[in-house]
Amino acid sequence: MVSYQTALYLAYDMAGQLRSQQGEIKLALRLAGQARTVLERLVDQHPKELIFQIHLSRCHGFIGRLLYRSRRFTEALRSFQRAVDLLESLPQLDPANSYQLAVNLALCVSLIGAGPASAPPDDEAELSPADRLRRQIYGTRAVTALNRAWQTALPVSKFASPTLIWIRCATALIFRSCSRRWQKKTRPSLEPEGS
Repeated sequence: MVSYQTALYLAYDMAGQLRSQQGEIKLALRLAGQARTVLERLVDQHPKELIFQIHLSRCHGFIGRLLYRSRRFTEALRSFQRAVDLLESLPQLDPANSYQLAVNLALCVSLIGAGPASAPPDDEAELSPADRLRRQIYGTRAVTALNRAWQTALPVSKFASPTLIWIRCATALIFRSCSRRWQKKTRPSLEPEGS
């Protein structure tokens, strides 16, 4: 039964990813929602299988990106927060999942201050004091998670392990993106450059 449910989740997830790449966001959201439902059932039935929680977190992150593309910013924020909650509930994260936690926290930062029908303001001065504080807290947590990813990847290999190279490159991209954002006071895109 577990293998059938896992295959079902993977089928929904793959179909949702393909529909997203084709620009069919509504259909991708529906498929991602079906994948999430299957994963939630697997997490409930097998709470000690941490891999299902990790996959559910990734599913919430994907849904958050789709909601962002649909300009449903407050729902996107909630989805990213669910991804964060799942990852932070795990006893210990490997470097890749620590990095994923940092990414989801950073995506939360970019959405704090959004209204149901409006994007978050580009100018920090337009945020309420509470939202500025929330952004600061989430940003600090993101940097802490990124540092944890980096530190836990170092002992894996003294040489150039694929995980270490991946985290080093991703860290450089995030910091470059953040420094540009702070300099220009603009939100980073959730889409890869060139798409």
